[in-house]
Amino acid sequence: MKVVAFGSETLSHFPYRDLLEVLPAECRYYVGAGSDSGGSGLEENADVEDVVRDISIEECRRLPADETTAIVTEPLWVSAFGGWRPERTVAVMAHISFSTAAQRRLANLVAAAADAVFVRSETQYLQWCFQRPTVFFWDPYRCRQEAVHWVSRVIGALENPEELGGLEREQWHSRLKEYQGFVGREEIAEKALYFSAAYRYLLEDPAAREDLLASFERAVASGRADCLVTHYRFLSAILVKQGRLEEAVQAYGVTALDQAAKWEYERLLTWLEDGRQALVRARLFLLNDDLRSAREVLSETDGEEAGRLRLEIALRTGYPDQAFREVALADCKTHSVHRSVEILEGFFYWLQGDRPGAIHHFLRAAAEDPNALGYILEMDEAESLLEQIRRGERAS
Repeated sequence: MKVVAFGSETLSHFPYRDLLEVLPAECRYYVGAGSDSGGSGLEENADVEDVVRDISIEECRRLPADETTAIVTEPLWVSAFGGWRPERTVAVMAHISFSTAAQRRLANLVAAAADAVFVRSETQYLQWCFQRPTVFFWDPYRCRQEAVHWVSRVIGALENPEELGGLEREQWHSRLKEYQGFVGREEIAEKALYFSAAYRYLLEDPAAREDLLASFERAVASGRADCLVTHYRFLSAILVKQGRLEEAVQAYGVTALDQAAKWEYERLLTWLEDGRQALVRARLFLLNDDLRSAREVLSETDGEEAGRLRLEIALRTGYPDQAFREVALADCKTHSVHRSVEILEGFFYWLQGDRPGAIHHFLRAAAEDPNALGYILEMDEAESLLEQIRRGERAS
């Protein structure tokens, strides 16, 4: 196996060089700031003592894709891959801020295409655990050696989905143990109990309900005005996992404070009365941002409503092929849906290295909403930033 890493720094400043050096691989390469100016390269006579070789993106595209694993720490590089598609991709987003819509959109698309993802923000980590499989936490409070060890284990398990899933659950257990240790500290008990409930939920531990209600009680006592939505609503998803569907709908109903939530509650009641339990389960998962569980339920559910929910999941998680499939099946006439799919497809084409194709889809979206032209400017700005990296003029 060959490994190539992509970053925004020069090789000497790449923060994961130690990771590259310990990975079991035939060759290790790096594409980053200033790589276009040349390095040890792909030459046959490259010094074998050069554990990691600095190469250009053009040289990278000459690597046999079916024998290569890519470690992407700067998502912008994916747009420069062109037709070169590595056999495996690990996205390490430990230094991505997710502070802008553009950053979140790009990170989401890269995560959708990756075989495994590492993030440093625990909020983002949990959000993505609820959206997609094989997401891992780059724990900033642990020792460097442990973080590198985790990435090495994940890369070693990429060919074995069962082993990869086991590593995912192992980390959930580790995070749960961490927060259980904080529960006794009253000043942070509310947050600790809530995170503990979230990890128990992922692990399908029945004790998630007790932790959540204890967290909710503390939130109420502290005067949190929004805790019915931020805390108690999660109970509806926990109850669905436990097979208590009617109680789950009622729990959601307690949190239906605005008109949109009340409409959702009435629809859930109607579906429940009509015996459409699968739709009720899927919708409650979606209303709690558990897109992963909703997708599992809908994978075995037919009908127009199920298709609409699958389309919503595809749009939110960045899978254009799934989005187009659902639109085609439903022959959807909703302009806003078509616009959203065209925008998603535009970014997908851009990440495939097809700029004209991306512009084509953005223009199709702009026919219904002129604001979609802004995505062409967003793409131009991203390409400009990548060019600065290639010339060694910008470091993250």
